[in-house]
Amino acid sequence: MEIIFFLTKDAKSNENWIKHAKPELKRKNVHYDVIDISEEISIKDFLKEILRVIDENDEVEIDITHAFRWFPMVLLVAAMYLKEAKNSKITGIWYGKYYKDKDETRALNKREVLEFIDWLYAAKLFKEYAYTKSLASLIKVKIKEEKSKNGKFKKDIKKLNDLRKNLERLSFYLRLGSVEELKKNINNLVECLNNREFLYEIEEFIPELSPQKV
Repeated sequence: MEIIFFLTKDAKSNENWIKHAKPELKRKNVHYDVIDISEEISIKDFLKEILRVIDENDEVEIDITHAFRWFPMVLLVAAMYLKEAKNSKITGIWYGKYYKDKDETRALNKREVLEFIDWLYAAKLFKEYAYTKSLASLIKVKIKEEKSKNGKFKKDIKKLNDLRKNLERLSFYLRLGSVEELKKNINNLVECLNNREFLYEIEEFIPELSPQKV
């Protein structure tokens, strides 16, 4: 495991770093590296610095708790880029939230932001290019998650599973160029999309897609 801090000059001289973070890291014998960055660094150069220290297939966790000004936005873009271009597994986007009434800080994982983007992109591919593979794959993962939560396949997500099958078949027949099967599958898909039970399942299990009105 490798821990890297991107610190501005002010951050390095701040007592939070000098009196708290550094001593705690030393006490726990945590090895880390520090990369100096300017407060005036451009978005492009900041991304370059991040990408420079990440290798292919790395597992990455990002802490944005004390990120400077617009840096969290860039870190989100970097996470998206790493996921696609370097096949990185982004396991956490962490934010340390302080609860004043309890005088404690809890680490909150906000990785669902990336998952939301995945759904939006898959829906865009489907709506604009009829590319169904990405959407079908995400639905398959979602169904698997629901099965693991409940221990068995729920009838509540039957229509969602029907949609997954229709999307997979549509992708297959598009590649195959089978006109008759395409017609049949498109009719089945339209029927599925217009089903009220399906719309309920979308709102219940995939709220990321609900505003899209797939």
